[in-house]
Amino acid sequence: MELSALLRQLRDYTQRPLLDGWFLCQAGEQVLYACNHRGHLAWSRGHQQAHFQRSFTLPTDWSGYPLAGKRLYLRLYWWASAARFWVNGVEELAGDLYDQRGRILLTESARPGMEFVVDAFLESPGHDDGALYHLALMLEHPDPFQDPGFLADELAVLQALALPGTEDLLAAACAKLCWLPEHTPEQLTASLVRVREYLKPLGAAVRAHRVNLLGHSHIDMAWLWPHRETLEVSERTFRSVLALQQDYPELLFVQSTAYLYAWIEQNRPELFAAIREQVQQGRWELVGGMWIEPDLNLPDGESLIRQVVYGKQYFQEKFGVDVRVGWNPDSFGYTWQLPQIYKKTGIDYFLTQKLLWNDTTTFPYQAFWWQGPDGSRVLTYFAPPLGEEIPPVKIVEQLKQVVDKTAHPELLWLYGVGDHGGGPTRDMLETQRRWRTSPFFPEIQYHSSLEFFRALEGGAAQFPVWTGELYLEFHRGAYTTHADQKQSNRRCEVLLTNVEKLLFLLDALQIYATPAGPVELEHAWKLLLFNQFHDILPGTAIPEVFSEANRAWDEVFGLGGVLVGTALEALSRKLNRPDILVVNLLNWPRTALLELSLPRPHQGSYRLVDEQGQEEAMHFLDDSTALARVRAVPAMGYTTYRLIPTEETLAPPLEPFTLENAYLRVNLDPETGDIQSLWDKVRDRELLTGPGNQLQGFVDKGQYWDAWNIDPDYAQKPLPPTQLLNIIPGENNPLRSSWRVIRQLGNSRITQHITLPAHAPTLTFTTEIDWQERHVLLKAAFPLALQSDKLVCEVPMAVLERPTQPQTPQEQAQWEVPALRWVAYEAEGQGIALLNDSKYGYDCTGSLLRLTLLRAPAWPDPEADRGLHTFTYQIYVYGGLPGPSLWRRAEVVRRGHELNNPLLVHRRPSARPAGSLDLKHFYFMEEDAAERSSLILTTTKPTAHGWVLRFYESEGRSFTTALCFARPLQSAWEVTLLEEPLHPLPVDDRRVSLTVGAWEIKSLRVVFVS
Repeated sequence: MELSALLRQLRDYTQRPLLDGWFLCQAGEQVLYACNHRGHLAWSRGHQQAHFQRSFTLPTDWSGYPLAGKRLYLRLYWWASAARFWVNGVEELAGDLYDQRGRILLTESARPGMEFVVDAFLESPGHDDGALYHLALMLEHPDPFQDPGFLADELAVLQALALPGTEDLLAAACAKLCWLPEHTPEQLTASLVRVREYLKPLGAAVRAHRVNLLGHSHIDMAWLWPHRETLEVSERTFRSVLALQQDYPELLFVQSTAYLYAWIEQNRPELFAAIREQVQQGRWELVGGMWIEPDLNLPDGESLIRQVVYGKQYFQEKFGVDVRVGWNPDSFGYTWQLPQIYKKTGIDYFLTQKLLWNDTTTFPYQAFWWQGPDGSRVLTYFAPPLGEEIPPVKIVEQLKQVVDKTAHPELLWLYGVGDHGGGPTRDMLETQRRWRTSPFFPEIQYHSSLEFFRALEGGAAQFPVWTGELYLEFHRGAYTTHADQKQSNRRCEVLLTNVEKLLFLLDALQIYATPAGPVELEHAWKLLLFNQFHDILPGTAIPEVFSEANRAWDEVFGLGGVLVGTALEALSRKLNRPDILVVNLLNWPRTALLELSLPRPHQGSYRLVDEQGQEEAMHFLDDSTALARVRAVPAMGYTTYRLIPTEETLAPPLEPFTLENAYLRVNLDPETGDIQSLWDKVRDRELLTGPGNQLQGFVDKGQYWDAWNIDPDYAQKPLPPTQLLNIIPGENNPLRSSWRVIRQLGNSRITQHITLPAHAPTLTFTTEIDWQERHVLLKAAFPLALQSDKLVCEVPMAVLERPTQPQTPQEQAQWEVPALRWVAYEAEGQGIALLNDSKYGYDCTGSLLRLTLLRAPAWPDPEADRGLHTFTYQIYVYGGLPGPSLWRRAEVVRRGHELNNPLLVHRRPSARPAGSLDLKHFYFMEEDAAERSSLILTTTKPTAHGWVLRFYESEGRSFTTALCFARPLQSAWEVTLLEEPLHPLPVDDRRVSLTVGAWEIKSLRVVFVS
């Protein structure tokens, strides 16, 4: 007898399917309900109710196996948004989409003739049909060694582990049991004993392997339920775990997310105290070290650092625990800078599993060293899927994969209901106790994830190294869905770092006139960090989640706006007679166009004149808004200007459908509104091979994960081209000119101001879209007259090159990629950067470069992205000597920051008396460097012991520079990302020398002289 046949025969003694004989109960009637072609009891989607009922009576035996004295379970699987199961009029089990299976103990001791009536009350999901499936009755002998089903699983475990000699022994075991149809119950029990004795030589080798069981509940902060429900779910989950630990001392539980503990501490102090006691006893492990488990593609680097700073500081302060294990198993890909951020916050290990969801290739490693761009490494482990029970065969199959890939004989198995909470169940814990007795199952251990990683690290010297992002070949639409959330995130990231920089400026000038302190700023940051959760920022939740998120965004905008206004007003009041104050919060000098809120004079115009007499042109756009060009606003500083009356300067009339300056000549197609020609006048060449800024629509539906996934075949489903409604002349003045192009796509109107400034090689598309489509993908396409095999992409605090001519299946799977403020395409001394102020999805195949603008999924938010959108993207043309540093020499990184962080402008009311501070052109930190620096200052964070300044090196080179401050320094220290001191830096009055490595994130703490 073959092993598969033997396993079926053994299991037939203890299992009976129960999918037939169910009645659908409707309007007081019962109708026999048949399974569909998949063997499911299915009913229609859309939160439809279904009541199924089944009754049965226990026979004397099953195939000669007596029922008397055995435990009897009902095993159920369902696909329903709500599920409740009753047995003989008593509710025994409840679940939902996230808790989709369970066992009901019908009786501890079965007897022939026992009768049961099962009622199932179910509600289908809104997006999918409901189903009841894999229903079975299961007998379980109290003694597992007398249980034929248990032996079947043991044999399957041995087959899966495939140790040397196993195959021959299993074949012999099959021969010994092939006579089972003619057995008596006593003979069956005796044969089970004999088979175990026969297989006993395998026991030692099997037990040399280990399964580390760790209870867990992945809890989404908000997803298909609102945030308030998450808090209720978390409380129930944590109370359930504590109760189970009383009966099962071996239960070790692991949980991330500092935010949840902070909420429990504030609102359920007695529960918090109980959790802390378990943490101190080593029975509850804290992991992750982040405020929440965020998306790890879309937040900028400073946000990711704050996630760890606030998370680890909380765990250290409240529990005395230094979290060492990074924990983010469910985000939709992982940015390349995460290893450095982890290592510089004291996190040495990283656990995830999401790349198991890949739709094209299988990630080659189970455990490996993940190396960031600066060379930092974290030991990374791909855990099995989340939300599992304790299925012995599946566990050993996963263990075999680990052994084959790593030679490490131990598996970390996370068990417990997740997503919507739940955690370990009593049934799971009883199962592991039963399997702990088996001589043919790996040794069961109960160690923390930190202990597991330390054991894994012992053999990790030969583990492979992965350099680059961890790209998820799935959920590519999450870079674009719910564009409003992504725009609010980008703007709030800029706003909060600007507030901190302005506070630093005021401190440097010894102006103390702002009501904000670290507490208010931390509160605002935590609102931002919460909204970066991996189902909020990606746009993959229900409408109520986004209503809550928008209230949080509004609070951040409100607080940040008040603080910015207060700081600018305080500075303006102290200064001696500025009409206009212009502040630059980036750490390099800037030239830019400014729009000023300013009443137009009765005749003529104004010029801006700084205190050195330098004049800047101004042009009125209307009676209350003026446009001005300002130059050399100092790095991390300000300039003041006076308004001097002058005559209006007129520009020559626009050529039809043309924009031109010293760098570019742009021709618009009068029939379509596309860019017909983009001519580089400096290098005398055409940059397009076809219509540029072509707004392309595609049918984008048919994906189960609607908000998450772009249809892989969308490119074969183009919609008709946009319809041109009008091209209207826009601005035309000595500073810039524009055309307004109005187009229609389906039911959506798209208005773009296409603008060319007089003094820069940048073409800007200020876009307003009234988006009313459903299941449509919108992209802006630029077919480039260049040929490059790489696309340079900005990712958090780094740059990543991606292939444009993919060769391997892994490269071909990256047909939509995430990036932050820009991507660049360059070849033969020519470069084109595509910048944006709030978009994250791109694709580039060959020389066709596209920015993904909008989507229109219908689940889980049926109105996702419908409505008004305003955003900007920009083409930046550059060139120079051919070579790998072209984008570096063109300062593309800086251009991206400038588009997203405009100069701040404050106009002083004319009636206000002049201040006493006679500083007209001021920096409060700049670099004293022999050559242009590639340092980007991300924050000036106030602390109780000075200011923490954080930089990152943005071009992949090492150098030494000096930071020069406007106020004498008492001390300067290099610190970790957690603000812990590393070593002092030499201070020369106002100067600090700083050495930076390629792609390095650098933090220092400075204290001014009082």
